[in-house]
Amino acid sequence: MPSISPKIGEPPQQLPSLPGAQAEANAIASLLNTKAITGSSATKSPIVQQMLKARMIHLATHGLLDDFKGQGVPGAIALAPSGNDNGLLTSSEILDLKLNAELVVLLPSRQKNTYFSRNPKAIAKRCCEAQIAFG
Repeated sequence: MPSISPKIGEPPQQLPSLPGAQAEANAIASLLNTKAITGSSATKSPIVQQMLKARMIHLATHGLLDDFKGQGVPGAIALAPSGNDNGLLTSSEILDLKLNAELVVLLPSRQKNTYFSRNPKAIAKRCCEAQIAFG
């Protein structure tokens, strides 16, 4: 899991592993007759490669609401870090992908103490946008 700062100015802390996420991924993969990418194998490169080809995408990971790239597009999903990659697939990166998926499911963590956002206004804004987008 990547490391992020829980509050501005605080040192980064590694996001905790999600109990049950691997079992969930394997169960969904079994239903879809495919293989789950989990743990340290779930880095940005293989995940994005599969997302570009997939008809259905299911992500069981941390969902974050901060604007990590400062581009005005908040949000990221947590993947396994590798090499120079911090393990965050940002919303702006996802928007740049040419996805052909018919269904995308993101089941972000619901653990207490998970760092969803350092900015409570970002949460409210995303909730309003989701209501507008999905009626």
